[in-house]
Amino acid sequence: MAQSQSGEIIGPDAVRPRWFGLTAGHPAARAFHPRRRTLPLWSPEVRYLFDPALPPPEIARRLRATGIGFVLLNTGSVNERFLARSAFFRDPAGALQRVWFDADMVLLRVTPAASP
Repeated sequence: MAQSQSGEIIGPDAVRPRWFGLTAGHPAARAFHPRRRTLPLWSPEVRYLFDPALPPPEIARRLRATGIGFVLLNTGSVNERFLARSAFFRDPAGALQRVWFDADMVLLRVTPAASP
């Protein structure tokens, strides 16, 4: 089990969904679960991330529908400029929740859809 900066314990059930991100191949992507299947941010499977017609909640819904529950990203101005091209990262409207970070990386959980 891992512990987030906020003290939240991230147990095995919390990390079953697939991950994607700029650092998907980085060893830290597997720190929370050694057999985690990762997906790079540029994968055709998630090309809709940069579709300007899709609002963040719809992108989150699509990610969850394909079993993606977490995003692991490097921090820094270069990545932030690249990610700002996507409304999902620029203004996630509650679709992402930070669960862990350090000086170089951030782990975000794709939040569940709001209940009606």
